[in-house]
Amino acid sequence: ADEALEISVESEDPVGEAQALMALAEIYSQREDLEMAVNKAKEMRQKAKDIGHRLLEAQACKALANAYQNAEPPRYVEAVRAANEAVLLGKKATYKPLIVEMMLLAVKVNTALVMQDGAQVSLRGAEKAVRPAREAVTVAKATMKKTLISTCLYQLAEVQLMSYQLGPAMTSAKEALEMFRERGDKAGEAGAVILMAETHYAGGRHDKAEETVKEGIELAAACGDQRKEAYGKALQAQIAQSKEAQAAAKAPKMVPMQGMMPQQALPGAAAGDAAPQAAVSVEAKQVGLDAAMVQSTVQEMARQAIGVDDELFLDSALMDSGMDSLTAVSFRNGLQQQLGVKLPSSLMFDYPTMK
Repeated sequence: ADEALEISVESEDPVGEAQALMALAEIYSQREDLEMAVNKAKEMRQKAKDIGHRLLEAQACKALANAYQNAEPPRYVEAVRAANEAVLLGKKATYKPLIVEMMLLAVKVNTALVMQDGAQVSLRGAEKAVRPAREAVTVAKATMKKTLISTCLYQLAEVQLMSYQLGPAMTSAKEALEMFRERGDKAGEAGAVILMAETHYAGGRHDKAEETVKEGIELAAACGDQRKEAYGKALQAQIAQSKEAQAAAKAPKMVPMQGMMPQQALPGAAAGDAAPQAAVSVEAKQVGLDAAMVQSTVQEMARQAIGVDDELFLDSALMDSGMDSLTAVSFRNGLQQQLGVKLPSSLMFDYPTMK
């Protein structure tokens, strides 16, 4: 790459010079030399600006975003900024495949930023990853290229699942699956089926998730995609663990509260006096879950979901204890079933503790 840069400079080939700088930026990025990677990407962008080459300038922003992502620790905010600039430049270049490529980059870095923030992220933050993914699908469909369309649909389904848009996520995953099958893309088909299993799991449909992930694992094994096969097996184990956790959790118990014991009329009391006493008794009745039982159930289900035997502290954030986003969804669904209470889907975004 250094030699190519030198030759391009000597021959006054600005395009070749920009391409050599891009190669150097990627090399330094892989070596985790952030300073050099950023410098080369910025040099490339300036060179592209000088010659008015928007396509190369967009590629320079992509190289810059990749460099920030590969930093240790990753600098996702800067990566998102560079990716968004790449999208704008791609649109100005009016080359649809490039626009899609830059949008997928924006999806990737926005998703990484959301995952880094974990449960503290808001639904609005998750939407920042959904928006470019949805737009990428629209632009990809305009190209009529099935490879681009299926890839974008899969990405859209992933970020919709991440933001708990389960219905749209399933629709996008099914549409991607259909296109992967039309193209004979077995690896893509396996990925889409496993993603559908994840969506079933997030929705608390454990039996359907189990059935679907089994199909995905078989598809991945048949096409030799070991990464997807391993991911599917990990999901399969997580589903089984969640089912066991729900079965192991104690059934909710109702306990008498003060004022719930039947009232008996005092000897010699008039019949008319019994009615007011009964009314007072009814008003005093309070139906609720036993606090100790609730605490025990929550702790047991949390331990099972995270996969630890040690005691979890009530004031400790569940995400800090090892609970990931999918496990959190299953945990919430399990609590709803076991305790008979309705919990909002956004609950796990609020960095909850067991308390």
